[in-house]
Formats: sequence, C-alpha cells, structure tokens
Amino acid sequence: MSVKAFVQQGWADHATDAEGVYLRFDDGIALASEIGDLGALAMLITHVAGEHLGRWHDGVALLDRLVAHHAFDAAQPVGRAVHRCRAVLYRCAGDDAAEAAFDECRSPDAPVASDRVRMLGTVTSAFAGQRRPADAAATFAEALDLAEGLSNDDPAVRSLAMAGNNLACELEVRQDRGAPEDALLRQAATTARTYWALCGTWENVKIAEYRLCMTMLALGEPGTAVAHAEAAIALCDANDGSAQDRFFPLEALCKAQLARDDRSAATEARDAAARALASLDEPPPWLSAALVELDALLTPSSSGPSPA
Repeated sequence: MSVKAFVQQGWADHATDAEGVYLRFDDGIALASEIGDLGALAMLITHVAGEHLGRWHDGVALLDRLVAHHAFDAAQPVGRAVHRCRAVLYRCAGDDAAEAAFDECRSPDAPVASDRVRMLGTVTSAFAGQRRPADAAATFAEALDLAEGLSNDDPAVRSLAMAGNNLACELEVRQDRGAPEDALLRQAATTARTYWALCGTWENVKIAEYRLCMTMLALGEPGTAVAHAEAAIALCDANDGSAQDRFFPLEALCKAQLARDDRSAATEARDAAARALASLDEPPPWLSAALVELDALLTPSSSGPSPA
C-alpha cells in the first residue's frame, strides 16, 4: 500500500473509527519514503490524535518519528508543516514546548503573524472537536486579531477561510450544542464568508453564503437563512454560474423556506433545483440524492391516528 492510499483510507475511516485509524499509524509511518509522505501523515495524525481523541502528547510522539525520518527536511515547507502540527498539539496540551515547536515551523519569508494564525486555526478546530468551546473561541479570537494586519494573498487568510468553513460544518450537525458552541458556530461561518471574500473566487464566496444559510438554519433563524441562500443564487446569476453551481443554493433555499413555513416558496425552489439537475448531461449521484431528500421533506407526513 502507498502512503497516499493509507492516508485516503484513514480520512475515510476516521469519523467512525478514530481509534482504529490511530492504531494503524505505525504501519503508515513504515510506508513513508519521501518528504511528501511525511506531510500527508502529519495532517492525519494531528487531526485524529488531536481533534478526535485528545491524545496530544501521543500525537506529538508520532510526529517526532516523522521528524526523525531520513526523508525529513526542516528547511522545506513540508518540514515546517510537520513542526506546525507539533506546535498545535503542544498548544492544545498546554505544554510550554509549543513555542519551541512554533519557532521550528517559522517561514523565513513570512510574517510571524502568518505562521501563528495558521497554527491557531488548527488549534481552534482541535479544541472544538474536544468539546472545549470556550478554549476554541478564545483561540479563534486570537487568530482573527493577528490576521487583521495580513495581506489578502497571505496563506493565513485562506487558512482562516477554510478553518471557519470546516468548523461551521462540524458544529452545525451537533444536536446538543450549548450557547457557547452556538456563538462559535455563528462566528465560524461569518469568518468563512469574510475571508473568502478577501482571498477567494466568487465560487468560494457562494459556498460561504450556502454555509451561512445552513448555519442560520441550525441556529433557528430561517429568515436570515433565506437571505443567505438568495445571496448565493445572486452570485451565480452575476457570474453566469452553471446549473451545478446553482443546485445547492436552491436546495438551501428550499430548506430555509420550509423552515419559515412557506411551502409554496419551498416548492418553487425545489422545482428550480430539479430543472438545474435535469439540464446536466451526467448529474453527480449526490445531486440526485439531495433532490430526493428535498422531495421527502416536502411530502406531508402520513403518520397520524389510525381510523377507528
């Protein structure tokens, strides 16, 4: 097995079997032969050992084995990325070694704030994954403060956009969020929209508007959700977006209108999504599945009292 295949399998399995993926890391490290392998393994190790399992120092021990690998080169971007992962896990553990690890990940041609923002974005996700919303919020606020002085083409700006999107995706699906997690969810989705507007394409901004729609639905604000879905559709209109570009904003609009108890508007959005789907020569299966889900949501429940 190649490291690429090992890492792909690990990402596929980690959400449902993080411990099993963790126990396979010895095998993955043994497969590594070049520096690119080490970077891919470091990202998976950090996510699984940190965000999913909270095994901060165990994760550092695995990363230290990557640093000791014959292919490791601290002067290369991948080498610095491995040290950044070490800094993330040490920071989450509250270990003073985080600063030394951070010094090792510093880019010679980037502002200190850039490297620190990239590190803090991952720390935020790890804290959120471990249900530590207060720590996550404080870390995210620190990252946002540092990012204010960075140029739009700094990689840390894109990193914050991605971190906000990924954090919102994770928090939206939690059914037992408390008020601190709700606040972090709102901030994460808003951050994604703000930073994609600075560094991304109109498609990135469209996806951020979609994300905000879904976030507002999760927060019980369907009116605001409708506005964000409509903003995503407007971006498609203004940029001659394809039928596939338009499908998910229309799907989101349908769900938001349903949440607002406007079945007529929801049906109109569903029908527009169906027309977009029908115009595609080979629609991806996930689009067809999403339309089936909308139809199920729009079908009145048949449950009720049995006739006497």
